[in-house]
Amino acid sequence: VQSIIEARGDFNGKVLSLRHDDLKALCTLVGGDIPTGVAQLRSWGVMIDGPEIPDDPLGH
Repeated sequence: VQSIIEARGDFNGKVLSLRHDDLKALCTLVGGDIPTGVAQLRSWGVMIDGPEIPDDPLGH
């Protein structure tokens, strides 16, 4: 997460906007695919808002 903050120059300290590639990388680290990773991030309380994530976010 720190590398995302530094790459974006986002030093607000409260909210970090994620791009798709950021989300994909984080989800890989915490749960595998995007829906599983998002569910895990939400269960930890670190992802509290944003668009709903479809089961297949890439539309495959």
